[in-house]
Order: sequence, then structure tokens, then C-alpha cells
Amino acid sequence: MKENNFFINFVQKEWLLITSAAALLATSLYLKKIPYYSSDEFQVLFILLILFITVNGLEKCGIISGISAKLEEGRFIPLKLTAAAFFLSTLITNDVALIAIVPLTMKLKISRKNIIVILEALAANAGSAFTPIGNPQNLYIYWRYNVSLTDFIITIAPFSALFLVILTVISLFIKINQSYIQEEKISINKRNTLIYSSFLILIMLIVLHVIPVYSGAIIIVYSALFDRKTIKIDYYILISFFSFSALQII
Repeated sequence: MKENNFFINFVQKEWLLITSAAALLATSLYLKKIPYYSSDEFQVLFILLILFITVNGLEKCGIISGISAKLEEGRFIPLKLTAAAFFLSTLITNDVALIAIVPLTMKLKISRKNIIVILEALAANAGSAFTPIGNPQNLYIYWRYNVSLTDFIITIAPFSALFLVILTVISLFIKINQSYIQEEKISINKRNTLIYSSFLILIMLIVLHVIPVYSGAIIIVYSALFDRKTIKIDYYILISFFSFSALQII
């Protein structure tokens, strides 16, 4: 009975992964060949995998929620939340930044929360466009076409900076009625925060071509052996998929 419940829960939770795998199998059978990935394509996928694991680890440590909670205290709350969404998204991707900030914003006992959330969404997208690891599209373009970091930032900076200025001005004009902020104690695992912060620096060094891509394997090994809560079953499936792809490249 428990096995049936586990299977049903897995299908409900990972329906997109299962559908994608089924589509991959169906198209492979129809075309009578399996997908082939170049070395560059595999490296981008691998970097995305270790980036997602690292960001998920930081999120579970509580540090991201802790930073967001600190920003939601005192004056200029709309401005601080908008700026936080912008700058966090440059490092931990736009979707994770919003996952951390928006729920905490909705808990605040303030007015105009709908407008603040819209500003956060715009800021997260503008901030994520600024760096190669801000979103998967940026990483693919940066890595696949061997764009230099300087050229990348110089090209995107005017657009991101313009949006940041516009959103900053708008947020300063938002007047809120603040009665009470719901206090929620956030537990931060300092040990894992330090470890996954180091992993984030490791990924940046990989993206900047300072160290080889395979160095990122340490992130998968650590999470799989010492932090099973961070790597879920879908990650193991993806790891198997990437390993299979690596055999094709080798």
C-alpha cells in the first residue's frame, strides 16, 4: 500500500518530468536514434544541474529567507524588497529569488502588496538578465557562444540598470500603511550555508573558465552523501541522464 502511495505521489509531483521522459522515448523510437549532445551542450546542462542543487541547498539552509526577512523590517519596505529581488536574482536565478521573497511579502501586514509583488517580479527578471548565471538562457548563450564576461555585462548592463532605476523610482512613490509585521523565526543552518556558499563561488569560477567543469562533481557527491534532503529523486534521474549523455561525448 505504501509503495502504491509513493508511486502515485511521485507521478503527481513529477508529472512534467515523466511526460518529458515519455516524449523523449517516443521520439527516439520514432526516429530510430537517441539524442546526441555535444560537449558544450552537456557542459551547460551540467552547470545548470549543480547550480540548481546549490541554490536549493542555500534555500533549505534558510539563509535566503533570512536575508529577505531582514529586508522586510523598518522603512522603505517596497524599495528594499524590489532591490532584494533584483540583486538576489543575479546570483540565485530569478525564480528562486521570487520564491523566497514573494511569500514573505504576502505575510506582511501592509497595503499595496499586489503592486510590490509586481515590482519584485520585474526586478527579478531585470536582475537575472545581468549575469550569466541569472537564468538558464543567459548561461547557455554565455557558454555556448564563448562570450567574454566583460562583453556580456557591458551589453546587458544598460538595460538592467535602466530597469533598476525605473523600479527604484516607482517603489519610492509607493505609500504603504504598515500596522504589524508577522514575526516568524527562521532557522539558519550555518554549516550548510557556508558549504553551499562555497559551492556557489565554485560554480562562478567554473562559469568564468577558471577551473574545469568536472570540478562541479563535488557538489553532487556532497549533496548525495551528506545532504540527501537537497538532492531529490528527480535529481538522481537527471544525473543518470547526464551520465548517459557523457558516455556519448566520450
